[in-house]
Amino acid sequence: MVACWQGPAVVVDGTLYVLNQSSGTRLMMRQKESREWIPIGRLSSLLTRPPCQLVAIGKKFYIVGKGLSIVMFDVENAGNMEGVMVSSSIPKLNFDDDVISCKCLSI
Repeated sequence: MVACWQGPAVVVDGTLYVLNQSSGTRLMMRQKESREWIPIGRLSSLLTRPPCQLVAIGKKFYIVGKGLSIVMFDVENAGNMEGVMVSSSIPKLNFDDDVISCKCLSI
C-alpha cells in the first residue's frame, strides 16, 4: 500500500477494511465516495497482540491475534455509533502461538 501500512485486509459489505500493524494496531476503512482512508480506531494491546489476521462472517469480522486473542467488529453497529469502535473480545489464551491465517469456508 502507498501509505506503507502492514497488515491484513478484509472486505465486508463492499467496504475495504485494513488492520494497520506498522505501529500498534489501527483499524482503517476505505470510503468509496471520497476515496479516502478513514481511521476507525486503535485496538488496545490488552485485547490483541500482533501479528493479527482478519476473517469476515456476514457483516462482522474477527481480528485474531497472537495467543488466539479475538476481537469482533460489527460493521452495522460501528456505523450507527458515528465512528466509535464497538467490539466484544475474547481474552488471550495461555500460549504464545502466531496465527498464520484465518479462513471462513462456510457458516
